[in-house]
Amino acid sequence: MNLSLSKIIVFLCCHALVASANSQLDSLVAPQATQNADTTEVVGPMDAVSADSLIADPDSVASRFKTANVGMDTSLFYDAKFIDIIVPERLTYLLNDAVVKYKNMTLKADKITVDWNTNIITAEGIPDTVYIYNEDHTDSTAEIKWRGLPSLAEKGDVLNGFKLIYNFKTEKGRVIRGRTDFESGFYFGEQMKQIGEDIINISHGYFTTCDLKEEPHFHFQSRRIRVIVQDKVIAKPVIFYIRKIPVAIIPFAVFPHKQGRTSGIVIPSYGRSATEGNFIRGLGYYWAPNDYFDARMLIDYFDRSGWMLRGDMNYAKRYTLDGSVSGSFTRKDFITGRSERR
Repeated sequence: MNLSLSKIIVFLCCHALVASANSQLDSLVAPQATQNADTTEVVGPMDAVSADSLIADPDSVASRFKTANVGMDTSLFYDAKFIDIIVPERLTYLLNDAVVKYKNMTLKADKITVDWNTNIITAEGIPDTVYIYNEDHTDSTAEIKWRGLPSLAEKGDVLNGFKLIYNFKTEKGRVIRGRTDFESGFYFGEQMKQIGEDIINISHGYFTTCDLKEEPHFHFQSRRIRVIVQDKVIAKPVIFYIRKIPVAIIPFAVFPHKQGRTSGIVIPSYGRSATEGNFIRGLGYYWAPNDYFDARMLIDYFDRSGWMLRGDMNYAKRYTLDGSVSGSFTRKDFITGRSERR
């Protein structure tokens, strides 16, 4: 009887010690658990970020990119060599080979900052000091080079610039010193603003069809340019340059950028001929007032033979007549052609 009682007393003492130890352990762990819960609540859209982003398929988007929920059923994917998350300010810094994917947009740069408070992504390059030595390597000068400048790809079009600011909620953005090319044209501007899904405003810019981007053979320069994708380009005022020489100025111009009969200025093409030298061909205006009549007046310029003016006109009336008139004029000759059917 005494032995059984002593065993019970020993068992109760051990149980009390274990309970006390567990209570002390819980008191130490609880604040840390609370802190983690608060951190997750503060992060907001970043709470979906996975600490281990590697899964079985290394080529899938989920395996290479961290994910952040940004509302509704849309996610933002991002990746970089270095990722720094500032929880109190709700900022994410992506450095070196940074990539952000959102819907059908892909943004690349060496430095990308995501501000979750304002839904704004800022992409820019990183300055890098380059030392240029003289011929005998006795002296050098330091020069700042920018690497990893931003590049935005969307729906097959690529927009490059010095700095890019993009709101992924409104899907509007602004590019500092940007350039892009689409629909057989190259566009440059001090600032480019995307104000709609298919509308880009360009300030103090120019556009050309010449593929010599840095110093094109010809270009149209304007203070204000509006590009409506797959429709037209509206600019005012417009100065036409050959190389760096202004040739003509007009207060307002519309350049059609869609298939079919659309009135507007015809953008020329540049080339080189063995007999005529360099040439700019096809600058002019196309006029289509209705379905029964259209006309076109074009001018070509050749280094060796000068300029040539040419035009054509088409007309048609159902069951009555249709035909065309065309002609060209140079300093030496005047050639016309006409066909008509009644």
